[in-house]
Amino acid sequence: MDSANLATQTYSTIFFLLGYMAVGKTTIGKILAGKIGARFVDLDHEIETIYHRPVSNIITTEGESVFRQVEHNILTNVIRIAQSEPQHIHVIALGGGTPCFFDNMTTLKTAGRTVWLKADATTIAQRLSSTEWGSRPLAPIHDGVISISHLSQHILKRTPYYSQADIHIDTDHLSPYEITDTLSQKMLL
Repeated sequence: MDSANLATQTYSTIFFLLGYMAVGKTTIGKILAGKIGARFVDLDHEIETIYHRPVSNIITTEGESVFRQVEHNILTNVIRIAQSEPQHIHVIALGGGTPCFFDNMTTLKTAGRTVWLKADATTIAQRLSSTEWGSRPLAPIHDGVISISHLSQHILKRTPYYSQADIHIDTDHLSPYEITDTLSQKMLL
């Protein structure tokens, strides 16, 4: 199905992309939004715009608990804005931990459809190895090396939240465009 036909299909108004860091939430969100004519919001970018500093700086200077409260407040505002524009489809890329704090997962599932972009620990480690460590303060880095064991444990700890998503997409061994094609078809179901 081409982009013009996809844009005329019936979708839920809000789609939330969730999953661990480096699974492609922002990349897929941008591509998907363009493909279906939706508005794209990256929650981390919204936080950085409002606070005038990187998420990594908020976490390292204020602590994760303060960051999670900030994140929750901005998520609530982003949802409120998206709900006030029901004539538009919204694709919202979340931070990796967003669904795991407060009652965010319940809020997400009530407000729209949730999509879990999954990847195994090895894939995530490979993707993280090409990023700046400072931009990922919660990444399991020990002595400059990604700990696959710690990464696997952290993913496992978050899986009960992620697994509640309406749609599950395995991103291992797929290009962003293949993931987007698969997702856009599942969105129609």
